[in-house]
Amino acid sequence: MDERCRALLEAHVAFELRQWQGKALDKQVAAEVQHLWDWLAGTPLEALLDAATVGDLVRESVLAREPGPGLAAGIGATARRVLDDPLHADTRVADVLDQSVFEAGVVLAADMEDARHALIRGVARSPVYAAVASEVLYHGIRDYLFSDRALLRRIPGVSSLLSAGAGAVSKRLPQLEVQVEKQVRAYLEANLSRTLAQSETFLAEALTDERIRALGDQIWEALADRPLLAARVLTDDDVDALADFGVVVWNQLRDTEYVDELAARVIDAIYAEHGSRPVTDLLADVGVDAPGLAADARRLITPIAARARADGSLEALLRRRLEPFYASSAAAKVLGGK
Repeated sequence: MDERCRALLEAHVAFELRQWQGKALDKQVAAEVQHLWDWLAGTPLEALLDAATVGDLVRESVLAREPGPGLAAGIGATARRVLDDPLHADTRVADVLDQSVFEAGVVLAADMEDARHALIRGVARSPVYAAVASEVLYHGIRDYLFSDRALLRRIPGVSSLLSAGAGAVSKRLPQLEVQVEKQVRAYLEANLSRTLAQSETFLAEALTDERIRALGDQIWEALADRPLLAARVLTDDDVDALADFGVVVWNQLRDTEYVDELAARVIDAIYAEHGSRPVTDLLADVGVDAPGLAADARRLITPIAARARADGSLEALLRRRLEPFYASSAAAKVLGGK
């Protein structure tokens, strides 16, 4: 490299290093962010990145990449630390959720009448609900029958058994229970659909707007002063198992055609709605403006730049960027006047 080029390179590197500290860095960051903001203000989202490019990025960088084996372990370890933090026990529900916000949520839920009826209908007609209802009804009827001897006497053969004394009842009780179970379950099987329909109607009529609001008031009164996490329910093994399961589920989902197509449609919908808007308008929708962005950038860049200066990484980067030019024949020609 020509000596004049070498001297100019050293001066250039020293100048750039000074720009990455103190007030010079603050001014540089603010200026660059403002230039970027001004450019984005005149740049629609679809001109910056088209939907196809974003879709390919999501598909290749998110859906196609299998999480590494350490992800689940890392999630589990972090979750355990968070769950064990005493902050939860020292913080009440009312400290993080204002009552007015909670009440607004209750009102919103109460107003969603169609969604509420659809949920009740779905639950009441599910096989799980039917099985649970059948068991609850069976045990209720069975316990009622065996607690009332007047009713038991009406069952054929039981009246004489009861007259024989407690010993006879105890001896024949297993057979009696089998007979009662058979009869009760037969009745439930024949009438369950009607019972479930009645329960659906009852739930729909019971969960009125007024009762939902009243229930919301009761829930708030019960929870407002309770700590966020009174006691840890999940063990360490539970947390690790859930983390492992979450990764398994994600790997299953991301490899399906449905998720791939859904991601594409979400991106298309975003671009159809917002593609023609300037990028700065979209940033403003989420509360981002130029001064705030500059402040955040300075907060992140300042310690990183200080570290990079201290260990020589910043200077090495600058030299990698600048040396090829100062070593080129074009630089020598300019300095040599040829």
